[in-house]
Amino acid sequence: MILSYSGETAEIIRIAQTLKEKGTKMIVITSLGDNQLSHYGDVILRVGSREKIFTKIAPFASNLSMDYILNLIFSCIFQRDYNRNLEKKVSYDKTKDARHPARSPVNDI
Repeated sequence: MILSYSGETAEIIRIAQTLKEKGTKMIVITSLGDNQLSHYGDVILRVGSREKIFTKIAPFASNLSMDYILNLIFSCIFQRDYNRNLEKKVSYDKTKDARHPARSPVNDI
């Protein structure tokens, strides 16, 4: 997966070219419109491109859009084997999470 709002960052384009040469399948998440990066992806997921590249105050819309897409992809993958994934997550959290659930206001045990 490669993420780039502009789709024109030289380093990202070089990485995409290398991956394509090696036959690596790529999901590209980038802005609307034609950009160099979009030519390398096997799957192109587009985010709104209403933000100006240089004059925006902060990348709120693009960050939220990419975050939403990544969460959606994660949830789709997690759901494919939901029970096993949930069991693994809970098991991992119980052994690695240092917070004590008995004293937590969000106790779920």
